[in-house]
Amino acid sequence: EEFRSLFLNSRNQLISGETLQTGTVNRSVVYPRKIVERALHQHAVGVIVAHNHPAGTLTPSEEDITVTKAIKEALNTVDIKLLDHIIIGGSGYFSFNEKDLL
Repeated sequence: EEFRSLFLNSRNQLISGETLQTGTVNRSVVYPRKIVERALHQHAVGVIVAHNHPAGTLTPSEEDITVTKAIKEALNTVDIKLLDHIIIGGSGYFSFNEKDLL
């Protein structure tokens, strides 16, 4: 798995995109603190995070849901909005925002 973050300005324009963690075939550990640090460094107002599921499944795991909540809460402490968490797998994607899970 690979975990990426997109950092956006106040107009939701891309400032930069970074790979924050590269994991194994079924796991990537990401730390909300690292996302906050990078977002502040980039002067971001919004963040989109994304990771892939190499096995192709699009259903978020309990760990995916838990880490999304932790990232959102961490970003909220510094007035940065988590705009979406996208899981990419197989021939499609899963958007936490589209499924009202943010």
